[in-house]
Amino acid sequence: TAEQVFILHNEGNGTLKDVTEAVGIHIRNHPLSVTFVDYDHDGDLDLYVSSSDAGKSILWRNNGNSTFTDVTAETGLVTNAISYGIAATDFNNDRAIDLVFASAPRPQLFLNPREGKWSATDVWPQAALSPVVAAVTLDFNKDGWMDLALAHDGPPGITLWRNQKGKSVEQVALPLEGWRRAWGIVALDYDNDGWMDLAAVGETKDGKAEIRLFRNLGENGFKDVTAEVGLDTVKLTSPRALLAADVDGDGDTDLLITQEQAPPVLLRNDGGNQNHFLRIALTGLGDNKSAVGTKVEVFAGTLWQKWEINGSGYLSQSSTDLLVGLGKERRVDTVRMLWPTGVVQDEVEFASNTAHKINEIDRRGSSCPLLFAWDGERYRFIADMIGAGVVGHWVGPEERNIPDSTEYIKIEGEHLRPRHGLLSFSFMEPMEEVVYLDQSRLLAIDHPADLEVYPNEYFASNPPFPAFKVIASRNARPPAGAWDSLGNDVLELVRRRDRNYLTDFELLPYKGFTRLHSLELELPSAYQGGPLRLLLYGYIEYFTANSMYAAYQAGINPVSPFVEAQDANGKWLRVLDDMGFPAGLPRTTVADLSGKLPPGAKRLRITTNLQLYWDQILVDTTPETPSIKVTDLALVNARLAFHGYPRAIEGKSPGDLDYRYEQTSQSGPYAREIGAYTRLGDVRDLVLHSDDRFVVFGSGDEVQLDFNPAGLPPLRPGWKRDYFFFADGYEKDMDFYAAEGEFVDPLPFHAMSQYPYTKENFPLDETHLNDLLNYNTRFFSNAPAASYSFHYAERKKEHQR
Repeated sequence: TAEQVFILHNEGNGTLKDVTEAVGIHIRNHPLSVTFVDYDHDGDLDLYVSSSDAGKSILWRNNGNSTFTDVTAETGLVTNAISYGIAATDFNNDRAIDLVFASAPRPQLFLNPREGKWSATDVWPQAALSPVVAAVTLDFNKDGWMDLALAHDGPPGITLWRNQKGKSVEQVALPLEGWRRAWGIVALDYDNDGWMDLAAVGETKDGKAEIRLFRNLGENGFKDVTAEVGLDTVKLTSPRALLAADVDGDGDTDLLITQEQAPPVLLRNDGGNQNHFLRIALTGLGDNKSAVGTKVEVFAGTLWQKWEINGSGYLSQSSTDLLVGLGKERRVDTVRMLWPTGVVQDEVEFASNTAHKINEIDRRGSSCPLLFAWDGERYRFIADMIGAGVVGHWVGPEERNIPDSTEYIKIEGEHLRPRHGLLSFSFMEPMEEVVYLDQSRLLAIDHPADLEVYPNEYFASNPPFPAFKVIASRNARPPAGAWDSLGNDVLELVRRRDRNYLTDFELLPYKGFTRLHSLELELPSAYQGGPLRLLLYGYIEYFTANSMYAAYQAGINPVSPFVEAQDANGKWLRVLDDMGFPAGLPRTTVADLSGKLPPGAKRLRITTNLQLYWDQILVDTTPETPSIKVTDLALVNARLAFHGYPRAIEGKSPGDLDYRYEQTSQSGPYAREIGAYTRLGDVRDLVLHSDDRFVVFGSGDEVQLDFNPAGLPPLRPGWKRDYFFFADGYEKDMDFYAAEGEFVDPLPFHAMSQYPYTKENFPLDETHLNDLLNYNTRFFSNAPAASYSFHYAERKKEHQR
């Protein structure tokens, strides 16, 4: 209304409920328009309310918990101008939504800083511009950069601006004369020829209200076709908003004009469907169901178009469905979406003149590098690795994580067999992270057959990180009892390793987060001192930088698992602040409670709000490690190659993944960080030592590793041989809130105090400089891949290695 904004919730029964006060919206600023946009890429729609009072427009952040917060000052999106609305667009093609303010006296462009305050960037020439009342985006010249069309409250009425590669804009002539002002403006392909046209409503110098349509002729510019299509006969009184949609569903774009104190005018397009078309309705995976902010590309033969889902205009919101003109093309090869979450998705092979609903895929954008080992028949998936070595991960405002670059993974002896006389591995990146591998080792662990051995590993939130040692366990026992937060007996779920996981917790809308929940355990016997360890086998469904940011906005911080013990008086005492958790897919985490429990304690309680899935929990009281023989095997071969994307197979619980090395796709829905990667071929010299000489590799790449077992001592009678694979390295994902997530640089190094670093430098001695010049010579730009979809094929048994 003229005085306030109302938020009406659809109750699903044909009624709407006023929830304005409940969600925290309180506006008395003479609002002009409202625009929904996910400005912070956290998966929910925020709200911008423009105002006719200068400097009173407000940005309301969606907190993800059914409330909104005024963040106008916090974000720096404060203007001293009258704002008529905003257009959301990725102006500089950095995958972040920027905002164009339709305002007086001049339009303003705010580039998205991802974190911190936004600042205005003046890209318009200094020549005087009439006040801007509306802005729409379109790629009229098909160069991949979104251009801008503006409606002005003054001559010349409308202007068109070519985006100069995200740095500036250049005005493009339009065949329009004699307009005093404009109001509504839309971009549409009215004749379905594959080129974006423009329509606008305005007023001539002699006070006549009219609509104009400008056809895009490609290199020949724009032509006024208003009279040709009969729009010059339309009688308007006081036009305001102009909206585009295929109202009658016949495959061409119709127009709706609102009028001040007069009925709206609906203009049916008759004949635009003589060319072919494709109708697309997108649905986002999270709260942003309307897919606002999604970038869409359509490939059909020689035709290509790019769109952005926003629909904003002068006091209006056009349809978010796309009607894509195909000209004479009868088939669409690919529809490519870049969703606001960063997910790239290809859908292929559509017939023309059809309508399709496309849902955002539940794709994992980031994971840790995968380890495969040759078991005599195939490369068996062992685990993912160096998840704790992630760099630049958002953990709080202006705060990043501290990486732990080293990890040991156990490989059962029976799962590793010689291939051509060598013990063979593949260390690969299955998604869209960049990996910096510094060292790989293989340790043979010889031990009595009645012992189980484990590396002392867990994901610690902060230093000190776990030091390497071999944990030996004999006759570990399940707990005497186990209960979840609701008091349910869950002992049978954690007694044995069977991939039946403990799942009795409530998931939150933020990936990797749950309601705070506990697992209570009863020890087999009361603690009277001495060794006591929990051997916990399970996995974590990782939180992302984006989900941590979204959770933080809702007032939720991650709670690493902590352990309490019940004393003789029934009081719970905190005995371990950070138990740690599995650093990825299923593995054993060791929680050492030796000497930490009060005498006589028999009950423990583990509490967290992380999405952890426990399969087996054992209680171990084995004294210090008996005689164990550890032998380092020689690394004889290390080669970097492109393998492709192994097929992921999900178990019954979310994120319980297995991979098939031999079933690969040469393409996938993943991008690559921009920068210099290690060239393919021999990289053994780079992974022999921990020395910041990294093998830098990315999406679909693998490091093939072979170790020579010839030097291993013979096994003693009654002994068994298992293996620990060691990796030292870092990885960086492309999450929206990952620091420098779009780029390979800056390279990490072990002595850095933080990432990204500002007061330190990567070592550039002769050796490291030589590596940069001679190894890191494989460059990737932000050019799109040929395909972003999976096409799996079975590889030969020897897997072409």
